[in-house]
Amino acid sequence: MRQARSIVLLLVCVLVSIPLICGTHAALVLQPASDVFVSTAYMPSTPGWDVTHFASLERAVDAVSDNGTVRISGGEVIVATPIVVDKEIRIVGTGSDDTVVVFDGDDAPLFLVTGDGVLSLCDISLEGGGYGIVSCSGEVSVQRCEVRGARHAGIVSYSLRSPATLHVRSSLIHHGNAGIVSLGACGGASLCVVEGATISDNGDGVISASWGPRSHTGVSIDSSILSFHARRALHAPGVNVTITHCGWWENGDEAPSQGMTIRDPLYADGYRLSASSPLIDAGNPLRSGEHSITGTLRPSGDAPDMGAYEGGRHVLLHLTDLHLLAPVGDTAYTGVNLEPRLWDVETFISSVASSVPGDLEVGTVVITGDIVDLATTEPTYQTPLGSVTREQWDDTYRGYELFRDRLETAFPGVPIYDVVGNHDYREHPFYPWLWGDESGIDDAFRSAMNYAPLTVVELSGTDGLYLVLLSSGHDAPRPDGLHETVIYPYLAEHAANGDDIISYLTGQAVPEGVEGFLGGLAYG
Repeated sequence: MRQARSIVLLLVCVLVSIPLICGTHAALVLQPASDVFVSTAYMPSTPGWDVTHFASLERAVDAVSDNGTVRISGGEVIVATPIVVDKEIRIVGTGSDDTVVVFDGDDAPLFLVTGDGVLSLCDISLEGGGYGIVSCSGEVSVQRCEVRGARHAGIVSYSLRSPATLHVRSSLIHHGNAGIVSLGACGGASLCVVEGATISDNGDGVISASWGPRSHTGVSIDSSILSFHARRALHAPGVNVTITHCGWWENGDEAPSQGMTIRDPLYADGYRLSASSPLIDAGNPLRSGEHSITGTLRPSGDAPDMGAYEGGRHVLLHLTDLHLLAPVGDTAYTGVNLEPRLWDVETFISSVASSVPGDLEVGTVVITGDIVDLATTEPTYQTPLGSVTREQWDDTYRGYELFRDRLETAFPGVPIYDVVGNHDYREHPFYPWLWGDESGIDDAFRSAMNYAPLTVVELSGTDGLYLVLLSSGHDAPRPDGLHETVIYPYLAEHAANGDDIISYLTGQAVPEGVEGFLGGLAYG
C-alpha cells in the first residue's frame, strides 16, 4: 500500500506542471490536420514541414486535430519533454519491434493524458522515463505495444471525480518498477481491462486500489501472463478483480485461487512462447479475431495463446540445392576445401534463421540433397569419380562437418534429417554420419518446378497443416502430382511436435546480396 500511495503523490506533483507543459508548443501549430507524420528523416525542405510532417513527436501531437492520427515511421524517436494529450488522438507506429519512442526525461511520464483526453496507442514501443503513460480521468487504449524500463510504472490510470478507463490488449509490459497501476479516488470510477498481455519482470505487476467514499475501481485480466515479479504480481485490496484463463509463474505473492494456470510459460527469446509451452492454446476461447503483438491473427489453434504473442508454432525448414562447393563456369565438380569459405556459410545459415517469422520456431530441418557439389548424375556435367583424390574427398568431408556444426549451432536441439541429392555421391562413407535418413524423395523432388516466389497450400489429407514455399523460381516443388503423394507425407512425417506450419526454403531464396555468394548457390 505504501508503494501505491507514493505513486499517487508523485502523480499529483506531475499534474501541477500540466499548464506549463501544455503551453510549450501550442503557439507553433500553424493549422490542424487530421493526419500528421513523424520521421527523423524529415527536414525543413520536406513538403508539409511543420504542418503535416514533423521530425518531433511533441510537435506532431500539438499539431494534429481532435480525432486525428499521428503516424510514426520505423526507427527510434527521442522525446525530451512529456507529451500532454488533452484531445482525442491515435498514435500509430509500424510495429512494436520497429517503432520505438524513447523518453529522455527523468521521473516524468512520456505521455500525460488529462481531462477529456483520449489516447490510443498502436504498434509502438515506449522506453524509459518515470512512466510510459499517466492518465488522469482520461481514456487510454494500448494495443500491440511494448512498454519497458519505466522507473516507476509502465502505465498508470487514475480517476479524480471523473471516470478513467484503461484497455491494454496484446501488449508487453516489462522491466519497470510496476507494470500497470489503476486507482480510483475522490468519488471517481477507474476501470482497467487487460487482454492477451504479458506483464513480466517488474517489481509489481498490477496494482489497483480505491480511496474515499463512492470511489470504485474494477480490474479484468483475461488470457494474460503475470510472471517473474519480485514483489507482487497482483495487489488489489478491496478491488473487484476478474481473472480468466491467465498464466502465473515465479511471482513474489501467491496466485489467486481461480482463473490462473500456475505453470512455467517456457518463454523463448523476447517473451515468445516456446513450442512446448503449456500456455499455448490456453487462453479464453471466446476471444478470437484479434491480432497478437506481432500481427498474427488469433487464434492459430483451438484457442488463443496466453500473453502478447500468438506463438509456439513450429516451422519445418526444408533446405535444398545449397551447392556449397559448386564451381564457377565449366570447372569440374571435385572436392574443395570449404573452410576458407566458412564466413559465407555462416552468413547463409544466419540468413536462413532470420527468415523465420518472430512468432514461429524452427522445429525440424529437412535437407533434400545437394549440400555440396562433388559429383553429378547429370551426363552433361559428369565427373569421373575415379579422378577425385583422397585429399579432395577429405576436404569435402570437412566441408560437410563445418556445415553440420554451424547448422546445429544455429538450431540447437532441433532434429535434422537428410536425403541424398543428385549432386551428392551416395557411396562415400561420410553419408552415414549425416542426420540419419535417406529416401527416394530427391527423385520425386526434381520432377517438377514452381516458379512462384511465394505459395501457401494446405497439405492434402491433413487438418490445418500448411506448406509455405519460398523460392526465387528454381527447383521448388509444385503442390500436385508426386509432391502431394511423396513429398508432403514425408515432410509431415518428419515434422516434430505436431507442427502445423511447414516452411520450405530453397538455397535460392536467400536475401539479395547473399544469393550466389559461393559461386554456385543458385545452381539447380
